[in-house]
Amino acid sequence: MKCFADKGRECSILYEKRCAGCAFKKSYTQFNNERKTARKRINGLPEEVKRNISAKYYYAERG
Repeated sequence: MKCFADKGRECSILYEKRCAGCAFKKSYTQFNNERKTARKRINGLPEEVKRNISAKYYYAERG
């Protein structure tokens, strides 16, 4: 199985590439399914909670 984070000589998740026993290792399909599930869960939350999540995670990266 090719991990979604495997970028050849690098890992897009960790600073050092250590695939053996990695807890983040999953296929592209697993990664996309988990992402869809998370988005559905977030979209079901009240608007105020979604705004707080957006402010904390989205704007913090760009601010």
